[in-house]
Amino acid sequence: MIDNDITFANIRTLSGLIKDKEISPVELISIFLEKIEKLNPALSAFITIANESAYRDAELAEKAIMAGDYKGMLHGIPIALKDNIFTNGVLTTAATPGLKEHIPNYSATCWQNFEDAGSILIGKTMLHEYAIAASLWSDGYGAARNPWDQVKTTNGSSSGSAAAVAAGLSTVGIGTETGASVRRPASFCGLVSMLGTYGRISRYGVIPNSWSLDHVGIMTREVDDAQIVYEAIAGHDHKDPTSLQQDIYSNKNLTRESNNLIGAIMWDHIEGSVDEDVMVAMKEAVQILQDAGVKIIEIQSSALDFAALTSSVMMKSEVTAAHSHALQLSPEKYSDSLRALLLAGQDNKTEDYLLALQARRLIHNEVKGFFDDIDFIIVPTTATVATNIVDGFSAMRDRPFEVGGNWHNLHRVSSLLGLPTISLPHSLNDDGLPTSVQFIFDHYEEKKLFEFSKFYRSLQPWDKKPSLEYEPSEMIKEKNIDKGGQVKPDPNFLHQQTSALNKLVTDPFTEPMF
Repeated sequence: MIDNDITFANIRTLSGLIKDKEISPVELISIFLEKIEKLNPALSAFITIANESAYRDAELAEKAIMAGDYKGMLHGIPIALKDNIFTNGVLTTAATPGLKEHIPNYSATCWQNFEDAGSILIGKTMLHEYAIAASLWSDGYGAARNPWDQVKTTNGSSSGSAAAVAAGLSTVGIGTETGASVRRPASFCGLVSMLGTYGRISRYGVIPNSWSLDHVGIMTREVDDAQIVYEAIAGHDHKDPTSLQQDIYSNKNLTRESNNLIGAIMWDHIEGSVDEDVMVAMKEAVQILQDAGVKIIEIQSSALDFAALTSSVMMKSEVTAAHSHALQLSPEKYSDSLRALLLAGQDNKTEDYLLALQARRLIHNEVKGFFDDIDFIIVPTTATVATNIVDGFSAMRDRPFEVGGNWHNLHRVSSLLGLPTISLPHSLNDDGLPTSVQFIFDHYEEKKLFEFSKFYRSLQPWDKKPSLEYEPSEMIKEKNIDKGGQVKPDPNFLHQQTSALNKLVTDPFTEPMF
């Protein structure tokens, strides 16, 4: 078995070793690349392993450090990027047939910020095609496997980044999400994941899906690592029209100590819609916080019953629009499954999208009202622990079009409203699979988010890592994937569901007309 100690070290430890010249960037990158070579055939975490550029950049980092030009804690640290993030001179495929040989001539701002900090690109990671979850399996590319159990899914769409960090193949993973594509795989793989307020981290150079919902997110093994990365890559970018101009910690001062904060939970949206392992983790998390002096109150929301449907309608419309031109010009450059999904999306109705926009405003107003009296909302990150890859989506209890008291409506609110959110691993279940909880904060409250998360981690320590005792496996083949688990929303069904949005939107303003 590979010695995992240094590959599982946190950023502060690695940066200290590099700064003190106890290990060179070249030596460190060599250790990671050797481990990737041995384990990636079993995990399929990487589409492209950046051997050549990684060694080149590590040598440059080493020369700079030896010359006294140490850039900071990310200098020489390996980073795994989701393969829909442009990297100058390095293959960027988005796991789609049409981009299998695509080498960009510029880099996404988030990666440029890493480069400016001296970080090393270790590789480009597996994802669902174009980060759209039409299936757990990307045609021609495969599926990432969960390091905790090779037959389990990482979920997605940022599947490879999660697998890479969880297995110690990279110190940091960067993903993207439109619905929950950073937080879900991080949860299944026992990682910390963090989203900033919408617009905090530039999306320039990231292949777009939904301009209203897309986020770049961070995956690490520790909260402190996530904060170090956030501080390096967040900030205003004039090339991204949605980028915020405020300081990355707009609200710098905590009004209360972490143990005096007030949290909220919506048990009516959780009970009955998550598995027992997840429910146990939620109850334990609440009890741990209460024992430490944190006040947890129960709240209820009628508007949040519509969060997942609102997000799904917006996503479906905007994803279809984002791909409409390319799909019309070159439909053969998409896989059969994604092409069918996008073609179905062309039946979208304008009134459904407009209703969803207004519904989001109503949901926003209600949630913002909660934050007048509370500091955070505690929510399950997923409804289950990691499920079998061969079972597809059907095992995950996702309910993206369901109205009512369901965990999915809580889960989607972060990306729908652009709220800063952190998901933290909580414990292992009896089968040795991670459970997690997530905390949603008000806009611009990243400082409070990190301080509270470190406080929570002091109450519920986490130092677990997978054994990595498996060998490359051939047992998971595309033919075994549950194709019935593909996402194939019926346009008529979705339009019928949006009648509920009509009621949500019009009821506050009018009496029934009929």
